[in-house]
Amino acid sequence: MAANGESQAPEGEHPDDKSRTTPLQIFALSYLYSEESTQRQKEQFLDSQRLVTHHWRSSVLSRPIYMTVRELITILPLSIVPETLTAQGVYEQLNILADRGLLEGKGSYLSEEQASYYITGTGMLFIKRYYAGLSKAIKDKRVYEENIESIEGNGKIKEFLKGIGGKLKERSQEEIADEVLSGVRTYGPLLITSLIHIVTKSP
Repeated sequence: MAANGESQAPEGEHPDDKSRTTPLQIFALSYLYSEESTQRQKEQFLDSQRLVTHHWRSSVLSRPIYMTVRELITILPLSIVPETLTAQGVYEQLNILADRGLLEGKGSYLSEEQASYYITGTGMLFIKRYYAGLSKAIKDKRVYEENIESIEGNGKIKEFLKGIGGKLKERSQEEIADEVLSGVRTYGPLLITSLIHIVTKSP
């Protein structure tokens, strides 16, 4: 049992059980997915430039983006962090994700705060499914917009979220998830926190 009271996933349990995933864990997965996607976009752009100028592509395999416990703590919004949470608690929550196969961890001889993690392919699929579920939160437009207005954040983020709601009938769940994750690359941690707020408030 972790310090925050969340039990680890029993062997054979499916990693997509969203009910066991805390806001902090969703934030970590979302942020790492965003960083990974941004890095891949940069690499693809550089590769296309090489192809034009030098007529060759890079054969170097992409490396995953790591984040330490300490780095995560510096960007964690207080609104999703329990008052009693410690660095040890953050470390344990990330280890739970690693046990579920959503993150891959690398320990540190210095301290638990220096332990680092990257998002796995399974973790990427999990977070895409999580945001695909946003379509359920959008079905009641009045409640959805009330939830947006209750968010502490800038107007651009609220407009972005309202825009997604207006496109629900035109988009598949996968398209909504892709647009949301593209927005995360643009707006960063503030949008992640807002999305968690909306998804957790949806029936």
